[in-house]
Amino acid sequence: MGNDKNSRGRPRVPRAAAIYAQQRKERKAAEKAGSAAQSPTSAQTQSPDGSANSDKTVTSITKRTPLKNADVTISATGLTRNEVIEFTTMEGGRIQNRLQYPYRLPYQFSAAFAQMTLAEKEEFLHEGKWTEIIVDVSTSGNTQPTETVLDHLARLDPDYLRLAKRLSVRIILPSLEVLSRSSPEGLKGFPGYHLAYNVVPEINRFTSLEAIQVSLEVPDAVTVCLDEHQLVFVIPFMELRLTSWTFWLRNPGTSRPVKVSTNDHEAMCRLDRELLGIATQGGN
Repeated sequence: MGNDKNSRGRPRVPRAAAIYAQQRKERKAAEKAGSAAQSPTSAQTQSPDGSANSDKTVTSITKRTPLKNADVTISATGLTRNEVIEFTTMEGGRIQNRLQYPYRLPYQFSAAFAQMTLAEKEEFLHEGKWTEIIVDVSTSGNTQPTETVLDHLARLDPDYLRLAKRLSVRIILPSLEVLSRSSPEGLKGFPGYHLAYNVVPEINRFTSLEAIQVSLEVPDAVTVCLDEHQLVFVIPFMELRLTSWTFWLRNPGTSRPVKVSTNDHEAMCRLDRELLGIATQGGN
């Protein structure tokens, strides 16, 4: 005798409807994916005769965008979240990876961060996350920009200043030919030097930093050592409150910086003492 209820008196749900409901639930969960932890979901698929024939598992993880050196970039154009969501689908012994880019424009990271709860902010800025500040000296002084990186640093959410732990500063230099038109001391009047100089007080507003990397990005390959005309732009960072910052070099065509040589570090300290009169510290 037919019965539309199971032994416990609950209405029976057709298998196809149950599977569809589960899949819809998974899609909604995937749309909310954004945490750094993996969040697996699973569902059964059906063969043409209506029987279950395989398990499907979807795993999502938020990770840094390929080829990016930091999780968040602060530049003259604003704040950019350099992350993607990677979905891994395992079904019938096959694995398929797919990337989603939900943090591209018109996504506004500043507004999104301000709307996070304190717990979400803490999770986002955990110890492994890096924030990159772009100080573009190569174009400084050519035009009068409406905004600079200083404007965006000044408007940072107070919780960002309190929670961020790792910071990198990338100073993009013009060619040595351009810099050599002035003496190293004369470069103190260069607009790009003032930009670098004024970034330092903004960095000192961060209260929980554990690591700072300062790197020079040069358009001409450095094969022996950095020139004084290039080193002068690192001198302002001697005033960083975190004195254990490190000094790096980024040659053209390379994706990652390398630590400067001992000779370069000694030359920077000598330039600091002889030309600019700033108390030497840091820059290991």
